[in-house]
Amino acid sequence: ESLSFRPIKDDVHNKLLELFKNGHSPSSAHYTLEDDLHFSASNNQELVELLADRANNPDYASIYYIFQQYCDTILGSRNGKPMLERLELIVEDYNSS
Repeated sequence: ESLSFRPIKDDVHNKLLELFKNGHSPSSAHYTLEDDLHFSASNNQELVELLADRANNPDYASIYYIFQQYCDTILGSRNGKPMLERLELIVEDYNSS
């Protein structure tokens, strides 16, 4: 049970960011991480330990939080000034055509 409180490893965090960059959703990134753990485990005991360890297999809420941070950083906030400026340009272009 104590494995479920460990911080997410940097390499797992970076792998999640790479998956998001390649177009994965939080759920598909979660499945991809779990698949990789299945392939890397040499026996069932090791697999159970890897799957229970939050450092290697973060829960969905943590993955979704990392995804939200990625979206806000890379794509900009949903209600931020850059988004509204871009929307204004699109509306102006639409109205002028």
